Amino acid sequence: MSAPSIARFLRIRSASSPHFSHDSSKLAFISDLSGIPQAYAVSILEPSVPEPLTPYGQRVESLRFSPKQELLAYSSDLDGSERFQIRLLEYENLFTRDFAVYEGAIHHLGEWSPDGSLIAYSCNKRDAAIFDVYVKSLDGVERLAYESDGNVHPVAWSPDGRFLVLEYVHASFDTDLFILDTVKGSAKKITEHSGDAIFTSSSYSPEGDGIYLATNVGREFSALAYMRISDASLKFLDKLDWDVEEVAVSPDGGHVAYTVNVDGYTELRLFKTENGKVRRLAIPRGFAYSIKFSPDSRLIAFTLEAPRQAPNIYLLDLRREETLSLTDMPTAGIGKNELSEPILVKYRSFDGLELPSWLYLPSDAKQDGKNPAIVWAHGGPESQVRFSFMPVIQFFVLRGFVVMVPNFRGSSGYGKTFSHLDDVDKRMDAVRDVIEAAKWLWTNGWADQKRIGITGGSYGGFMVLACLTHFPDIFAAGVERVGIFNFLTFLKKTGPWRRKHRAAEYGDPERDCDFLRSISPATHIHKLKAPLLAAHGKNDPRVPVYETEQLIEMARQKGATIEYMLFEDEGHGIVRLENKIKFYTKAAEFFEEHLKGS
Repeated sequence: MSAPSIARFLRIRSASSPHFSHDSSKLAFISDLSGIPQAYAVSILEPSVPEPLTPYGQRVESLRFSPKQELLAYSSDLDGSERFQIRLLEYENLFTRDFAVYEGAIHHLGEWSPDGSLIAYSCNKRDAAIFDVYVKSLDGVERLAYESDGNVHPVAWSPDGRFLVLEYVHASFDTDLFILDTVKGSAKKITEHSGDAIFTSSSYSPEGDGIYLATNVGREFSALAYMRISDASLKFLDKLDWDVEEVAVSPDGGHVAYTVNVDGYTELRLFKTENGKVRRLAIPRGFAYSIKFSPDSRLIAFTLEAPRQAPNIYLLDLRREETLSLTDMPTAGIGKNELSEPILVKYRSFDGLELPSWLYLPSDAKQDGKNPAIVWAHGGPESQVRFSFMPVIQFFVLRGFVVMVPNFRGSSGYGKTFSHLDDVDKRMDAVRDVIEAAKWLWTNGWADQKRIGITGGSYGGFMVLACLTHFPDIFAAGVERVGIFNFLTFLKKTGPWRRKHRAAEYGDPERDCDFLRSISPATHIHKLKAPLLAAHGKNDPRVPVYETEQLIEMARQKGATIEYMLFEDEGHGIVRLENKIKFYTKAAEFFEEHLKGS
């Protein structure tokens, strides 16, 4: 029987980002049932078909139900521009109205105030490089609550609705927290620290005298902690040698739920505030995220996915200790038994550093050195490939490709030290990690040395271009999308709100100019040997399309074999189903031709 088409795989649907209604009777979430992420709702009290709330042609990025009425706040953008605007939807009649809309600016939806009268959000309309914090009432009165000098976002209201926790993002692994008095308009920093540290997923205690959060201050890994606001004292509640990622506090104050990233898998734990006892909750094996308590504190909703299961919404009943799937997204007729479950392997890089990697094998793969293979480079770079659902990888595996997905140095999830091993002048060490992944494949018999391809998007796109130009004899073909080609032009043209953040990771374009030029694929494009397929969204605000335009022009001048796909209605990534089908169909044909053709 022939393998299903890529269109079938891309028609497998997902559900994520759950949020309870005020009375715990229904749950809103984001799904791509229509082919593009939209808002849906489903009843919790009885089985029901997901109800579409925002049936139009632009993606929904986030949503929040009001804590007092059936009113939904959500954010959406236009054609991948990431200029998100906030709108309100009346659930009863599905009437939508503008709430925080300023075309050309970006709005990040924060939280409703406890009484449901206000919404906090951040926006860069005053200065494109800076996100200020705003508070706006339902009758349309907007107030600049905090004038920032950087990247600041509201993350939690105090129970009395007076104070806001603000998260200040200096860099990917360096944040601070402030407490904003919305009456006086003053803000106090509560996270003094030296060196990098992150303070994330903050939630007030029901008494309002402290916050629960995840932080790695003074530690290698993030842990569950409680901070008393009066003196900013910090107490760790559960110390593990893995990162705590998300924290949620039950409305009745009895429990704190939190997720732990254990080598790419998720553990869901529950801390009892009365006595400090911790227990692990039983959930299916996979990658879980977006945890939320119901207003009555009885249920925990979360998104869960695994390599053989698309993202779905789950409910955990704390009284019955039962977990059930609330949604059952369409699988396009592809069964779990047709999908591959990856093996977690660890290989040594050029300097002996051990790197975790997921290895996907076709059912008939033999360790005979004859398989075509693909190395998949993740984006970020502050990201991590988890035990998650990756339909395009599954498609390639069913087509007979071995696929290896390394978590190279700089990835998150393996401690603070590991995450900094690729900073600035260490950038090429991470590229060498990817080269060593290809070598591991052929030295262990999983791939034909002459038939290994590489693919990736965004930072993963840079990895593709860097590997093909710095190490031109390793890979036989490459497919990249929205990749960085020239660090200097990228840092100059990326959205102004991102420049400082990205310079902290990659290097300062003035101080590190010579180094950034030396490692840029643009400098080494004359070495390109392998055929390359490149794609970009015209509206990309992160890695502007100019990066790929340069690549195409210079590669063709050098006589390289290169193909280009430009998507007029996409941004950083490919969101629309019809565009995904076009791109990945072409990518599959490209790899079939160059890795199997001869």
